[in-house]
Amino acid sequence: MSDLLRQSRNNAVSLQLHLESGDAVREMISREDGLFFIATKQIIRVRSPDQLDPDLKHASAPWEQSLYLPHGGSDPLVARTVIQTARSAEIFFAKTSDQYKTLSDISWEVMNSLQSLRFIKNRLEGQINKIVALVENDLAAYTTGESPKPLPIVEYYDIEFRSFANEVRRTLSAISELFLPLIGQDFSNGHFHKAQEWAAQVRGEDSLLSQMLKGDQHWVKTWIDIRIAIEHTHRKTNSSKLQIFLWRQAGLCVSLHGDLFIPITI
Repeated sequence: MSDLLRQSRNNAVSLQLHLESGDAVREMISREDGLFFIATKQIIRVRSPDQLDPDLKHASAPWEQSLYLPHGGSDPLVARTVIQTARSAEIFFAKTSDQYKTLSDISWEVMNSLQSLRFIKNRLEGQINKIVALVENDLAAYTTGESPKPLPIVEYYDIEFRSFANEVRRTLSAISELFLPLIGQDFSNGHFHKAQEWAAQVRGEDSLLSQMLKGDQHWVKTWIDIRIAIEHTHRKTNSSKLQIFLWRQAGLCVSLHGDLFIPITI
């Protein structure tokens, strides 16, 4: 039975992708967890019967299609990561090379992290904007009198922000893995400052690589400092000031009136 099933699965197949009207496939990427079709409007994952049923126990195991992301090649976060990386990598490396596969894997991880960051940002931003509008419509009630109204809370803000900061850390760590396949130097785990020092010494301070890394040091360090501050909050003596610092640094703290900030209550 298993031999017949194996022979059947080895035969050629024809698949019809379920795309929206006017959509079209722009890129195809094979990964361990499936074959991914990047269309203009979405990313579809196709998994074979062998991936769904590797032990050959179910003869009826299908070819599975599922929506992986509701964003496709028209989305800058997809176009500037996996698609642009593929176009650039194939100029210098064979598609079967280890370098090409490594670059493809990194770009895929970065794309997923950026999608997560945008999702968290949009969700937080939506809640914050609603609260800002609510407070601004009745600012005096929240700022004057002996007992002003308590500021509305942003639900799960602390958890969301920690998730955001940790995702930034993962994104930076993944990007820093590019140095090894591209220039043969290991600056993984987000050691961009070491990469900048190396570039200045080896390529020269005026080199494009050195200048690019130097220009990025400020915001990279900001997010590393934010993550470290979050991890060691218990060591701080004034957690409220720390939270305001983190919100300001992240651009998620809105000043309404003097020292009144949204969100200020968790």
